[in-house]
Formats: sequence, C-alpha cells, structure tokens
Amino acid sequence: MNIVFVHLNTRIPLFLRNNILDLKTKFPDKKIVLIHNLKQKVQVKGAEIVYLSRNEEEEEMERKYGYPKDFRGNFWFSSLVRFSMLNRFIQNSLEPVLHIESDILVARDFPFAKFDEIKNLLAFSIVSHQRGISSLLFINNEEGASKLWAYAMNMVNVNSLASDMEILFNFEKDFPQDVCKLPIAPSSLYIPDAFSLEEKEKNESRIMKFGGVFDGHDFGVFLGGTNPWNSFGISRLHTFIPESMLNFKITHLKFNSRRKFLDIKQEKGNLSVNLFSLHMTNKSSILFLFRTQSLALRSLTHFPLRMMHKIIHPEVFIIMLYKFVLKRLKRVLKISE
Repeated sequence: MNIVFVHLNTRIPLFLRNNILDLKTKFPDKKIVLIHNLKQKVQVKGAEIVYLSRNEEEEEMERKYGYPKDFRGNFWFSSLVRFSMLNRFIQNSLEPVLHIESDILVARDFPFAKFDEIKNLLAFSIVSHQRGISSLLFINNEEGASKLWAYAMNMVNVNSLASDMEILFNFEKDFPQDVCKLPIAPSSLYIPDAFSLEEKEKNESRIMKFGGVFDGHDFGVFLGGTNPWNSFGISRLHTFIPESMLNFKITHLKFNSRRKFLDIKQEKGNLSVNLFSLHMTNKSSILFLFRTQSLALRSLTHFPLRMMHKIIHPEVFIIMLYKFVLKRLKRVLKISE
C-alpha cells in the first residue's frame, strides 16, 4: 500500500514538507508518494516525487467546473481533480493507495494493517448528511479508482458546482457496498437522531474493527483552529463546523502520554477511544514537526475554555497582504496601459 499526498498548482508548503518527514520518521518502512503538477523540479525529503501534468479529460472538466479558478490556486477544482490524479497513479502502480490530505496528522499507532484487510473498493468518512471527506481516502484497486473518477465526472456534467465532498457522499449513497465508512467518533458524541439504531451499531462495530476513529474535520478544527488563509491570518479555536453530526466538548479530548496523541473520552465511564488522525486545518508548521508535535498537541488540549479563541498567524497575514497589494498593483498598471 502506498501513502499518497496530492499537491497541485502551488509550491510545496512547509507544513506539508514537515508532515511527510514526520510520517517517514514514524513509519520508515512505508513508501510515501507526493503527486504534483509543477513544471519546476520538486524535492521533498522522505517522499518519492511523481509529476503528472493535466490531460485532456481533466482540462475539459476544468472548463465545465463552476467554481472560481482564482481562489487559492484553483482550490475547488484541485480538490476534485485529485480523484483523477489518484486514478492515473494507481492504474500505473497497480497497488492500493491511502491518500492523506496535506494537513492530516497521523498517530504513531495508525492501524495500516486494518486497511490491508478492507475488501471494499473505497474507504472514507461521512461527516454530515450531505458530505463525505477525503481527509483519508483508501482506494483498494484500479476498479475503485476509475469508478470514483467516472462518477465524479458524471456528477459535474449534471451539476457544475458539485464539490469533492458531495461527490463522495453521493457515491457512498449510490454504492454502499463499495464503501467502507471510516468511523469519525464514538456514537455517544453524535447529535440525537444523527443516525438509526442499526447505523449506530455498525459505527461501533467499525470502531472495534479499526481499534479507534479517524477525524474527518471536527476535532482538528476545534482544537487547532480554522484555516487562517480564509480570514487574513486569523484562526478561530473551539468552533464547530456547520452541519456537523457531532456534539462534543474539549473535555472529551485527552492527550495520551503513552500514545503521544489524542484519545476521545467516552460520555459514560472512564473508557477512551483511540484517535488515529487529526485534520489540522490551521496548517501550523510546528504541529507537523515530529520533535514538537507531542508538546503542541498537549498544549492545545489545555487551553482555558472560553466562548472563542483567536490566534493570529502573522506570516499568513503578511503573505496575503503582499499578494493582495501585488494583485491591485497589476490591475492598476493594466488599466493605465
């Protein structure tokens, strides 16, 4: 099984470089691949680099896609076209793939062996009644990869604003037999009536199977804060994602000194559930450094709880201000011509 990251259109950020090196330190025997489409030479310590330029099919899909292309390096289409990049990679490698999004922290005891046992074509998490998520996306074989990309293309042909998260949700809805749903939390942390008693039992069974849960986005956003690139360098902590199916408090998240990662404390009793991944959308480089990660995670669980915290990322503010001024300057110069 290959561990695969996909980063398109922009330079490889420091947090991703740190994350890859962190994974390689924790799992030295695992093959880590970084897929990119930059024309210049890319080197990232700990990763095998795979360059894939756009093909005609992807170019056609971009022309049809309805989201603005000037938002954060064509963010929306980049999220979608990952499915094609992963499909092209797996058709060549002929090996299963575990795609990990760039801002996902992985625990040292991540259950890779359990993913090897998956028989379904795909495995990913459902995070709301409308969205799946590819924070962790397991693709078992060439059939699963091609079926997902074909489904994505069909959805975009029908709805040019179909997001990657909506595509995953609908794929699982249409082909439930093809998807192993990765559990995101114990059933006790779901909002009332989030799912049926039968689905609750299945969720607990999946937790037993994997030995824990995988953060879709809720815990990482709550603890680490929102993405500062969306609000001029400001990251908000202890916030909840709209349409989330979870209801939890900071007291449910505990740092485990033995695992050097987080556990989720159950509502009743002293039982805890292993958390194997965290979606850290604040993209702070220090969180992805192997030597500082444990201390950073421990400190995040000990923030005094208030209504909301705001953390300012000055480097993000400066970069965004520079890009804003440069963009305005180019526009003024173009008008003057």
